[in-house]
Amino acid sequence: MKTALSAIQKQVVILLALMMVLAGWTVAQAKPVTVTREYTYRASEADSKLTSRTIALEQVKRMLLEELGTYLVSNTEVRDSALTKDEIVTYTSGWVATVVIKELWNGEDYYLKAKITADADDVAKAVALMHEDREASAELKRLRAQNSDVLKEIKRLRKELAGIKSSAKSGSTAKAVSAQKDYDLAVARLSANEGIATTFDGRWAVSLTCEDVQKNGFLVKGYALNFFADVKDGRLMGKVGQSGQPASMTMVGILHKDGAAQINVQGLTGKSEYTLKHVQSGKLYSYRMRGTFTQDNGRASRIESRPCEAVFIKQ
Repeated sequence: MKTALSAIQKQVVILLALMMVLAGWTVAQAKPVTVTREYTYRASEADSKLTSRTIALEQVKRMLLEELGTYLVSNTEVRDSALTKDEIVTYTSGWVATVVIKELWNGEDYYLKAKITADADDVAKAVALMHEDREASAELKRLRAQNSDVLKEIKRLRKELAGIKSSAKSGSTAKAVSAQKDYDLAVARLSANEGIATTFDGRWAVSLTCEDVQKNGFLVKGYALNFFADVKDGRLMGKVGQSGQPASMTMVGILHKDGAAQINVQGLTGKSEYTLKHVQSGKLYSYRMRGTFTQDNGRASRIESRPCEAVFIKQ
């Protein structure tokens, strides 16, 4: 009887352990994180409905990205990286999209309620890839810094306009017209700096081919992968295999309005004969691709180590 009970107890322990593992897996595969924020912009005499909305949207985006960045630092693998909080927020801005839930304009105040919904683990991987891509990360840093400078310029011009309009000095009207033009152009730059397109949104069939190559006296076998990638708000995401397992791969990218594509690939190696230096299975690798998209198709090329081509067909 003791033997039988012991066997049953072992089965129970195994079952409980399995349930705990599954519970942990469920947490790891949790629903996407949603961050919601509200912002009200008090318009000045220099503002129109359009300029008020542009400034309010920029401010609420910054609030959302700050909060999402804080969440990523506390709850994902980026907390173990050497990235600063500001870098995480900057790289995240190139990956997630802001969705406006509600907006109201009463002639004086522009109210915006917006949200960001994202899979935290996917964003963390994208952030890591962006950091490795010097060209893409430098561009994101430049755009964020440029928008910060534009906001400072808007604040300065707003104050200058208020001073001019309250002055009765001769020539103040011409100065006001000139300052108003500068103000409108500064606000317009906030919109222009977005640079991300929705034209390419949807599902794409991807064929990634890497040819045979001789490297250091060894033949590195070529391979072909066929999978699907989804594009939403100009952000591309595709996966092959099970994340964290050998022969798995994640492809992320940004598609710009002109069709230019910045793509980053990261994964774990499979069979050694298909890898550079014939490294063992399960080793981390990453590389960059650059390409061009139209509404129906796209093509991107690997820019380092070995020749690879990715062909994209809109579904």
